[in-house]
Amino acid sequence: MTIAASPPGFPVRALPFAGFFLLLAPAAMGGALAAAPLVALTGLLAYPWPRLLAQARNAAPLLLALGAFAAWAGAACVWSPSPNALVQFAKVVGMAAAGMLLVAAATGRAEHQRFIGFAGMIGAGLLAALLAVEFAADMPLNRLFQPDAATGDLMRNPGAGALVLVFLTLGVMAACVGAESWRRLAWRALALATLFLGLQFATAANGVAFAAAIGAFLFGYASPRIAFPTIAVLLAVWMLAAPWVSPILADQQALIERMPDSWAIRTVIWDHAAALVREQPMLGHGFDASRTFEGESALRGVTFELIPLHPHSVSLQIWLELGGVGAALAALALVIGGLAGARAARGDPNVSAGACAVLTAAGVVANVSYGAWQEWLIAVFFTGAALVAAARQDDAA
Repeated sequence: MTIAASPPGFPVRALPFAGFFLLLAPAAMGGALAAAPLVALTGLLAYPWPRLLAQARNAAPLLLALGAFAAWAGAACVWSPSPNALVQFAKVVGMAAAGMLLVAAATGRAEHQRFIGFAGMIGAGLLAALLAVEFAADMPLNRLFQPDAATGDLMRNPGAGALVLVFLTLGVMAACVGAESWRRLAWRALALATLFLGLQFATAANGVAFAAAIGAFLFGYASPRIAFPTIAVLLAVWMLAAPWVSPILADQQALIERMPDSWAIRTVIWDHAAALVREQPMLGHGFDASRTFEGESALRGVTFELIPLHPHSVSLQIWLELGGVGAALAALALVIGGLAGARAARGDPNVSAGACAVLTAAGVVANVSYGAWQEWLIAVFFTGAALVAAARQDDAA
C-alpha cells in the first residue's frame, strides 16, 4: 500500500524511513543481507506514486541508458552457463528499481527531508554503537546467534555492517556539514567513528573507500558544478580500461610484495579475469557466469580460487560476463548519470559533496571487494544516495 499524502507540518510519508533506519542498524551489524528487502519495502511504502510519470520524464535519459544496459544484461542470460542467471538478473533489476524509488521518496517538503535526515543520523549512531561493542568485546552479538561459527567467517558480518555505516555517515555529512550546534559535533564524531570502525573486522576496503570518499566530498563541496560528472567520467574510463590495465598491475612484483596477502591475491584474480575477458571480448561469457569458473592458484602459501564467485571488481565482472558491449553501455550510463547528478545538485555544495562521496565510495568498494550483482550491496549504495537526496533543498510536495 502507499502512505497517504501528509498534512502540512507532519511528514507522514517519511515515517517508513524511521522504521527503515532503526531496523537497518541491527540488520547491518549481522551481515546486511536484510538491507535489500528493507530498501524495497521502504521505497514501495514511501514513494509518492502520483509523481511517477513526471519523475520518469525528468529522468528519461538516465532511465533509457540504464534500460539499455539492463536489456543487454538480460540478453546475456541466454548464453550464460549459470543455471540461476535469469533469477539473479530479475533480483538485480528489481533491487535497482526499488533503490530508485527509495531515493525519489527521500525528496519532498523541508520537514519531510529533515525527518529522514534525522532518522538516518539516529540509525548511523545506533549502528556505530553496535559495531563498537562488536569490536571491543570480540563480537558478542554475532556470537549470540552463531556460537559455533569460525572467527574469520563471523567477522564478515560486522565488516558488512561497517560498510553500511560508511554510506550512512556520508549521507549524514551531506545534511550536516555547515550546520551549527549539536549537528556539527554529531557528524564529526560519527565520521571519526566510521573511519576507525571501517578499518576493523578485516575489511580494509571499507576504510579505504571512506578515506577516498572524504576527498571526493571536499572536491564536491568546492566545485559543485563539475565534481560529480568528473568523478562519473573517471569511473566510466576505468570501466572501459580495467581489463587492459589490470595485467599491468599484476606485473609490478615489487609493489605486490609490499601488499598484504588479501590485496596481493586480488591482483592474481584480476589478472586471471582479464585473461578470461580476452577470450570473449565483445559478448562476454554470459550474465552471472563468474560463479561457474573453476581453478585454483597459490600465493605466499595461501591457496585460493582464481574466480571466487566474482572477480572482486565490478568493471572486470561486467567485461567478463557482458563483454565490451556491456562495458560500453555501463560507461554510458555512468556519464549520463554524472550529468543528471550535477543537475540534481543544482549548485548546492552539500548535496554535491554528498553525491560525490557516495559515488566514490561505491566505485572503490565495487572495484576492489564485492560482486556486481549482490542485492544487499546495491541496496546499501541507494541508501546513501537517499540520505543525500534528503539533504537537497526541494519544495516539492
